[in-house]
Amino acid sequence: MPEAVKTAIEAGFTSMTSMVTDVVVIGVPAVIGVMAIAKGARYGIRWVKSMLSNA
Repeated sequence: MPEAVKTAIEAGFTSMTSMVTDVVVIGVPAVIGVMAIAKGARYGIRWVKSMLSNA
């Protein structure tokens, strides 16, 4: 295999690795944030329902 092809393949894998790392670094906190917001919204709805039922 020519050296230029090896270099191109290695560069591609390096680029792909950094892209996956970036997606994980951004994606994981985003998912956790969405889950927290959803849980907070559910709690808020339950609280409002309980206040209305006690009124």
